[in-house]
Amino acid sequence: MIPLENKENKVEIMEEDERKIKLKMNGYGHTFCNLLQKVALKHPHVTYASYNIGHPLVQKPVFTLITDGSVSPREVLKELVERIIEDTDSFLEKFKNAVRGG
Repeated sequence: MIPLENKENKVEIMEEDERKIKLKMNGYGHTFCNLLQKVALKHPHVTYASYNIGHPLVQKPVFTLITDGSVSPREVLKELVERIIEDTDSFLEKFKNAVRGG
């Protein structure tokens, strides 16, 4: 498991090898999966990143990440989540400053 878990949101590894990881992302929708995909496709060692939501009323997307093999997909996934957190924190700080007028 990666640390994106609470009662509603749970990430399960469905498949993993030296180049590929496939995750079931229970409780997540297009918002997070699309963000994760966009950030993943900018990573230099990612060769493929996509997600599929089988039915729009069931929030159980499957996210697939494939690397070039020089870095494990689990390590890349950790980097991606850290990057999203850093970018979100940076945006939040800039937004707060803008609202305060500073």
